[in-house]
Amino acid sequence: MTRFSLLLVLVSHVWVADPPGDVLLGRGWAHVSLPLFHHGYLTFIVNTRSFEVWGPDGRLRCFVAMERPEDLSIMGVAVDSGGSIAASYASRTASGIEAGIAYFDSNGTRTRTVETGKYMPAHLAFDGNQNLWAFGWQRDSSGEYEERRDYMMLRKYSPAGHEKGRFGRRALLPRGGLTPGGPSRGLARLHVAKDRIGAIAFYGDTSEITAWIELGLDGHVISQWRLGDSNGGLAFAQDARLFRVVVERTTRLEVFDRASAEWRNAGGMTPQGFLLGVQNGQLVFGRDDGVVRITSADVPKLQKHR
Repeated sequence: MTRFSLLLVLVSHVWVADPPGDVLLGRGWAHVSLPLFHHGYLTFIVNTRSFEVWGPDGRLRCFVAMERPEDLSIMGVAVDSGGSIAASYASRTASGIEAGIAYFDSNGTRTRTVETGKYMPAHLAFDGNQNLWAFGWQRDSSGEYEERRDYMMLRKYSPAGHEKGRFGRRALLPRGGLTPGGPSRGLARLHVAKDRIGAIAFYGDTSEITAWIELGLDGHVISQWRLGDSNGGLAFAQDARLFRVVVERTTRLEVFDRASAEWRNAGGMTPQGFLLGVQNGQLVFGRDDGVVRITSADVPKLQKHR
């Protein structure tokens, strides 16, 4: 079991009074992926063909079992602010492994499918305008290996599912090691702030070596930095501050200082578990207390780094 797994939570359908704001759910998380947190919703990839969506009220919104295409494997799930859902998948076809994105309404009814061919949209996130962003990688013509030519790692889709652009050249990162946009079964690696989007890219031979690629919502690359270990969770605040939880002898919250490209202590807050994301100006944490618990805390009022 990985160390961040010990901090995993699910959302709850029972509001409790002590401490205020905590939410509990009588459901274990074993045998499912790490949860993805988007716009107050938590999603869980249950197995290769199915996922769950839990709403901001803590209730199970839907369980989706994807029946087509055959031989599929779900890679990522995202929910927009209105509850609509997108799930990316890879499937073995006569032409090799190909991929697509399936869209669902808030009840889990499939509404449309976008085929992406050899592009593997491993990670998904909706921005504030209901555009869907994908971060992933390109297979070569055989469908078995990464494309050796340069390609764009991110794609943007309109609310209707039409491709609006491709961004973030593969050449931004060195070859060798893991594919930068490769899958990670539930660990959130695509994050949205008010006016930009950030992707956690694998940068070396292990998943602990990462880079942060930051783009404007028009797709231009703002910058990139070596990120370090974020296996205690990461959150991208609306003002574009980047937070992480570090799990060592003590667990601490840190904020990324763009000027020095270093992590700084974020004011002494004690993290309440795995850092899932940001919602309504609060950091959202999760932990397992025998029952699963989700806790929120105000985003620290630190100087904004741009």
